Amino acid sequence: MVRTIPLSRRSHVTGFHPVKAGHGMVPFESTLERDFLSLIANWPCFHTVVAQPITVPWFDGNRWRRYTPDFRLELMQVPNHLAELGYAAVTFIEVKYADDFEKDKEAIQARLDAVRTATDQPAIIANEHFIRQPLNVGEAS
Repeated sequence: MVRTIPLSRRSHVTGFHPVKAGHGMVPFESTLERDFLSLIANWPCFHTVVAQPITVPWFDGNRWRRYTPDFRLELMQVPNHLAELGYAAVTFIEVKYADDFEKDKEAIQARLDAVRTATDQPAIIANEHFIRQPLNVGEAS
């Protein structure tokens, strides 16, 4: 079941990003998510991205919970720069400010672990340091 992105009722920014010609629009829920989409759209290895692609149930030790990662990213090839950061041909992404991640690190890691277990794919955090001051990924090497 894919989660529907709600209309913005607060001060955060929501919208749709065109990504690239022929890809279709991708919804986002924050300026950081929008900037992530802009970043990956320019990678030569970029293939496709899907917003809120799956919802995974997981047990936190006390009760069942559900988690939906922000994106599923598919790459045609994985450059060494990205492989060293945990990216693979298919990678689930949670876009989170570094400070927010640090405040809730254990819970977020548990959610990412649930995605890894359910999909057998990597699930990683992309923060503002990576998104707004990116590495030059160039062609896959």
